[in-house]
Amino acid sequence: MSVTPEPAPRPFDAPIVTSLVAVGAIAVVFAIAALVLGGPESGLGVAVGGLVATLNFWLFAHIGRGVLSGGKRSRAWALVAVAKFLLLFGGAWLLLRAGLTAPLTLALGYGAMPLGITVGMFVRGGHEESPPPPP
Repeated sequence: MSVTPEPAPRPFDAPIVTSLVAVGAIAVVFAIAALVLGGPESGLGVAVGGLVATLNFWLFAHIGRGVLSGGKRSRAWALVAVAKFLLLFGGAWLLLRAGLTAPLTLALGYGAMPLGITVGMFVRGGHEESPPPPP
């Protein structure tokens, strides 16, 4: 009896990689700016928010690829998405409750994600197909 192995996961496509790098780079720039303008506490809070944003986007890309791949494991990836959501909000609550970061600095660092995704799509072009010919 032979078992057919599941195919190896595809690497991320270029727009996702570009956006992921942009999210991380913008998070670093935000953290350095906060450090210079607001001091060590602000810099640390923004850095934590940026790290959460970068890891969240990386995991979101994995989950999206897993869910869209179909097959037996796509339902498991949906459960991972729910767990990620709970971990994200639970982790933010713990960070704020413990006083490790201020809400504003955490949110500023997390803002690197939407900005990085947008920048990544503009840099990469957002799609790999050519537009249709004019009629």
